[in-house]
Amino acid sequence: MQQIVDISGKSLKVSLSRAAERALASHKGTLYAEMELYFSCLVRLKVYFRDHPVGDCFQVTDKLAVSFKPVMTASCDIETAGRKPPVVEFPVARPEVFSPKWLTIDYRRGEWFGEFGFFHRQAAS
Repeated sequence: MQQIVDISGKSLKVSLSRAAERALASHKGTLYAEMELYFSCLVRLKVYFRDHPVGDCFQVTDKLAVSFKPVMTASCDIETAGRKPPVVEFPVARPEVFSPKWLTIDYRRGEWFGEFGFFHRQAAS
């Protein structure tokens, strides 16, 4: 399944694998996929899956909603590498510039997996 949703004035292409479609159909309630853009010493992209909304959500289907949250750490300290330092929301002056272009969701061995990106995704060859 593929759906296009408007997020911060930009189109986000949401793609679900067949396994994710089946799991979502039997999921009780709404599944919330939070795309986190994490700024620290490096940049990390991570998708969290929750059963409750966090922040502004955009409805994809009646059972799936997505959100996007850029965050950053207060400092870049190599001593805390590997641990989860506290984060604060990253103030983005122009959120439409930082809006992801695509999100893929899969379901394997009882777990949700997601990836997202800012450039058009190339088809696998």
